[in-house]
Amino acid sequence: MTDAQNASCWLRRNDLGWVTLTPTLTERLAARRQGTRAEIWAVAIGMVLLVVWGVLQRRAGLGPGRTPLTGVAEFAISVLVLVFGAWLGMRVQRRREREVAARMRTRVTHPGGRTVRGVLGRYYATAAVLIYAAGIAVGAVVAAESDERAIGVAFTVTVVVLGMIGAVVLFDVLRRPALAAERESLAVDDALRRMDARRAVTPYPVVVALVAGVATTPGSHVLWWLIGYGVLSAVLWGVAELLTKRSAAWTNR
Repeated sequence: MTDAQNASCWLRRNDLGWVTLTPTLTERLAARRQGTRAEIWAVAIGMVLLVVWGVLQRRAGLGPGRTPLTGVAEFAISVLVLVFGAWLGMRVQRRREREVAARMRTRVTHPGGRTVRGVLGRYYATAAVLIYAAGIAVGAVVAAESDERAIGVAFTVTVVVLGMIGAVVLFDVLRRPALAAERESLAVDDALRRMDARRAVTPYPVVVALVAGVATTPGSHVLWWLIGYGVLSAVLWGVAELLTKRSAAWTNR
């Protein structure tokens, strides 16, 4: 599909079929796709390199072998790869959007204030708070296990750091000036802002839990704590998305 066709589909999915398709919208959506692709490629390449390095290290007999510290180091590097991928994706998107803003001759301001609940949506906001709070609780439980204390502490710290980064990005999205010239493009800007806000609070702890599970000692029951948390968090996020869509459909009747 071309960028224009993707933009048309996006308008229909977001109940904005009445909005005229403009080059600005097409470019802004293309910027988000480019950012997402950059993030996926960065994470994929980083993870592949990490796995290859581990395999070569074991085959060459380098290092002291599998130790708790080895698991923590692999976990920390994996998290850094995830954070770098997310940062790169946002960087690519923001650079393209600044180019779009520089070409706009006139811009309008948003008539009302923006709140976290108003932009993110109450279901997504509730799910994000529960997922990150549960992640800290699970990390504390894992840290209480003498055999996996290092992984538990590392997981807890990671969830807290990811939550802080997500909050910073979210409030930056809320404060961002509107890229709109009239009422139609302002509605589009609101929809794109919601998209960016939900991306800011993406439940990365789900992925982090799976990575931490791989880093645990083989046979450790801590693995099931982490898998259970990851699965339940993914289900909670899916329920939030479903309820948001149903609420929007009911409102548009």
